[in-house]
Amino acid sequence: MAEIRARPARHTGGVSGEPEVMDAGPPPRSRRRVAALLALLLVLVVSAAALDRSMRSRGSEQVANCRQQGAAEIAAAFGRLTARAGTVRPTVVGMPDGALKDQLLELVSEAVAGADDQLRSARGRCEEVELIWYHRDLVRQRDDCVATLDELTAWFQEVSSDGGHAFGGGVDGGGGCG
Repeated sequence: MAEIRARPARHTGGVSGEPEVMDAGPPPRSRRRVAALLALLLVLVVSAAALDRSMRSRGSEQVANCRQQGAAEIAAAFGRLTARAGTVRPTVVGMPDGALKDQLLELVSEAVAGADDQLRSARGRCEEVELIWYHRDLVRQRDDCVATLDELTAWFQEVSSDGGHAFGGGVDGGGGCG
């Protein structure tokens, strides 16, 4: 029987005395760690939703107050105008231009004197309402009321300087604040 001898190992390079360590990457995440991160994420999402709901509720209340105040100022201004213009209209409509007509139109102007300041003040209160940009419906409601108050302020200013503007058509009447 023939004897089988083992061949000596051949080396392909130098041999170092230090053991080679293979990097296996980061240790696998444990289920507890993933669960804790998911729980933290859930708490953050629920907290953000609660904060958003609170801010929306506060903003909604402020916009409602703004619109209510705007509508009240508009109603007061139109009430004074209607009362005075109603008494003057029958006389002024067919009257030729002259001193008497100017005096009657001056009575209309006096009736709405200061209405533009009241409307401007209501506009300022509405404009101060701070809202989050993505609460678009509230932003639109506030902006519609501000635009209406701007329009009516300019119109009442014209009427207070010339009462004849009260009989020349006019404006909507405050739909943006109602």
